[in-house]
Amino acid sequence: MKRADLVSLIALGAIWGSSYLFIRIIVPVVGPWGMVAPRMLGAGLLLLAYARYRGVPWGEWRFWKHYLWLAFLTSFLAQYLIATAALTLNSPTLAILNTTMAMFAALLSVWVLGDRLGPRRVLGLTLGVAGVGLVVGFAPVVFSPVVLLAHAAALLAALCGAYGTVFAARYLRSRPSLELAAVQSLFAGIMAMPMGVPVLAQAWPLSTKVVLSLVALSVLSTALANLLYYRLMKRTSPTISMSVTYLIPCFSLLWGWLFLDETISLLQMGGFAVVLVAVALVAGRGR
Repeated sequence: MKRADLVSLIALGAIWGSSYLFIRIIVPVVGPWGMVAPRMLGAGLLLLAYARYRGVPWGEWRFWKHYLWLAFLTSFLAQYLIATAALTLNSPTLAILNTTMAMFAALLSVWVLGDRLGPRRVLGLTLGVAGVGLVVGFAPVVFSPVVLLAHAAALLAALCGAYGTVFAARYLRSRPSLELAAVQSLFAGIMAMPMGVPVLAQAWPLSTKVVLSLVALSVLSTALANLLYYRLMKRTSPTISMSVTYLIPCFSLLWGWLFLDETISLLQMGGFAVVLVAVALVAGRGR
């Protein structure tokens, strides 16, 4: 893995980790769909305008079914499943379940793309889950049918995200990264609008804090992040790009410490170190 790709991976983890700060502000006011619809649609329109400015094609008719399927899996269905699971499960449990996205991507890459999954990467994937567990804490959960369904929804969301990445790597690798980021966000935003518009209309007018958080979430955590992600996926592999899911909870904790006066324990710092080792094992080459 080249140094530029490693920098992109860490930057992506930092950007997506910061999204939790904005989500905490937005969701209590407008709910999950009231956040997803403007977030994805705004990012899609911004990326589309940038693509037109750069002269980059934003889509071809022969790939439209692929675009719709990618948007449906990664930004529509996965978002709905995560929002549903979040109504029952706590944040630490969701963070740990989200890391299975990297494992799903690795297994699907072996099956669909014929990638090799050596012992080093298997060790890295396993250490990543353990490191995230140390960072967010293994919170006890009382199991019930509702809780089990929430776990299933979170795991299915991770599977959707992983399959979407492998799908793009197989069928859309020849398309520009800017095009993939634009069409995924735009189509997902259009799909979410019927659920998001009524909620936004009911909550209107929104406070300046919520509006600015929506803008930051759409521009930074979606438009810029999706562009970086697809560029990284095309330059490396789905397994490596999905290892960013290990970094997201770590940076979320770091931003909470910097901006929300939250505390970080020594155990969490140790978990952060384990995550960095895990990412190095998954993304690195040689010894």
